[in-house]
Amino acid sequence: MVRTVRFLLILTIGGVWGCADHSEKGPAPGDSGPGSNRIEADSSAVGSVPSTSPSAGTDVSKEKAPADPPTSAVGAEGASAAGDGSAPAVVAGPPADGRDAPEVSKLLTQMSSEASIERRAAADALDELGPEAMPSVVKALEGGTELEKRGAALYLIGRVSPAHGDAAAALIGALASTDEVVRHAALQAVERLTTEQVQRALPALAALVANGDETAAYRSRAARAIAKLEGLGGPAVPDLMRVARDDTDLGVRLAVFFTLSKVAPPEEAERFFLEELSGNRQAELRRVAAKWLTRVAVSEKSLQGLTAALGDVEKAVRLEATDSLVAIGRPAVPSLIKALESPDVAVRRHAVVTLGKLGPLAADAVPKLKRLADDPDQEVRALAASALGLIRA
Repeated sequence: MVRTVRFLLILTIGGVWGCADHSEKGPAPGDSGPGSNRIEADSSAVGSVPSTSPSAGTDVSKEKAPADPPTSAVGAEGASAAGDGSAPAVVAGPPADGRDAPEVSKLLTQMSSEASIERRAAADALDELGPEAMPSVVKALEGGTELEKRGAALYLIGRVSPAHGDAAAALIGALASTDEVVRHAALQAVERLTTEQVQRALPALAALVANGDETAAYRSRAARAIAKLEGLGGPAVPDLMRVARDDTDLGVRLAVFFTLSKVAPPEEAERFFLEELSGNRQAELRRVAAKWLTRVAVSEKSLQGLTAALGDVEKAVRLEATDSLVAIGRPAVPSLIKALESPDVAVRRHAVVTLGKLGPLAADAVPKLKRLADDPDQEVRALAASALGLIRA
């Protein structure tokens, strides 16, 4: 009897212990279980931009997860990847009401980082958000914080297309920004727009070229952007000519010379380059003026100016004038024949050389070249004999 009672007591105590152990290991009311913990961890990952290695000055891992559930495609991928065979959590795409703006704002701020790895990570994350993020990017460029504006302008380089009309308009407006980074990024993005869109940016681009406080490299770049408009860039010509005549930076002036050869009306361009060819004190600008004269309307005045430049004190200018006359071809021959009688020996020498380069096209010059056998300058005589051989070949 005593043994039976002891046995029953042992069974009772063991059952109580078993119940207590089970209650500690089971889920408490209101717990969401292991699956919820996985999604929470993935949400934290979405809150920070992916990075392959830490970057200086910023600890991305310390950024807090957003309070709301992830709303981007990146969040959806993260939630399903964290599962253990169960169905992935359903995550909605970016809502149309702009609730993704805080996420875009954070990524644009990171996009302005000096660390290239952070910029790449932010750009990748913005790309994942897709077109739905573009309105928030444009809004940030137009009125965000300084860092958001920088990030937006940098992000749009190479990503804005003619279809993004609002983004194109925002970039054109950003060309006048007081922030150098924003201006420069906007210029690089605007360069890739359609001709029609760049034409709308013409006043801002012309102002950038004329801005003496801007860096020379970006002033030259703005000038080349205008050059792509060709005949449509006419309204900027007066400002461009002022820069071409008066600016103190040679590189900028050279870039503007090129742009004028593309966008200025032929008669205006010809008059401008002839003035520079005969009167500019900088040899490089005289040389470039001789070069671009062949791109504009070539009148008798151009031929006379180029022929006179054969006697320029700088060899580079003389050679450029020779090449330009050769490029003009047969119409240049009468002016060159007159130059054979110039009292300037340098002009006679280079006129002979140019006629020789024209070859058979200069056949009308043969009688005059023969007379140069008696020229007082030995070099002219030798060059004339050589030119006759080339013309008759």
